Amino acid sequence: MSLDLSDVEFSKNDIRLGIKIPTKMSSLLAYETGIHIGDGYLGIFRDREGSTNYKIQYTGDYSKEREFHEIVIKSMIISLYNKNPRVFEARKNTINTTFKSKAVATFKHYVLELPNGNKKGKLRIPKIIMESSIDIKMACVSGFIDTDFCFRFIRGGVYPRITASFPIENAKLVEDFKNVVEEANIKPTICIANVKDNRYNPIKIYKDWRIDINGKENLNKLLKYKFIKNIRNLNKLKQYASVAQLVER
Repeated sequence: MSLDLSDVEFSKNDIRLGIKIPTKMSSLLAYETGIHIGDGYLGIFRDREGSTNYKIQYTGDYSKEREFHEIVIKSMIISLYNKNPRVFEARKNTINTTFKSKAVATFKHYVLELPNGNKKGKLRIPKIIMESSIDIKMACVSGFIDTDFCFRFIRGGVYPRITASFPIENAKLVEDFKNVVEEANIKPTICIANVKDNRYNPIKIYKDWRIDINGKENLNKLLKYKFIKNIRNLNKLKQYASVAQLVER
């Protein structure tokens, strides 16, 4: 599907560096968009001098996702936008992949309709993706799963559960996710759960959305699309497959 790039703006620096913008929706762009939904930040803002800044950043757990950032995310950004991002340990156990580009920022905001600044309550799977093929939609969902979901294998390591929690304000994002995975014949369990925050006295209780994808059948349907790329998750899947084979023997 071709993209309308009429609202994309290139800075002189973008032109000098040869920044490119995708002209068509692809599985790679959809997956990178899913990563942005999960761990990304888009900032279009004015500094104290009155200049407008354009920042894109992805944040993860350094000890668990360093390879994912250094190998997968970095190579995707280079491939999609011809931009070499900076990958670094920002603070204790936090890894950032970040770059600046007016063209990429305006593309993400005006074409993909990703929110500027705080994402809470504003996130959706972009309309251009929701109107694409199931392969494109599942690529986006896979990027989202790779960043925001936890892969667990319970009952002696043989029962898979992919799980995540989201702020109650993100109801529309949860609905988009549900619609996509159900189209792929994956049956999620979705509920509103009470969450205890022990940092407060008395303990503060608030509500979150909880999404679970349970069982081998659902996992196999997800893996059929072959879009899971987070090295941490791939290693867990290999371990699960090994345990499952031992049990079957």
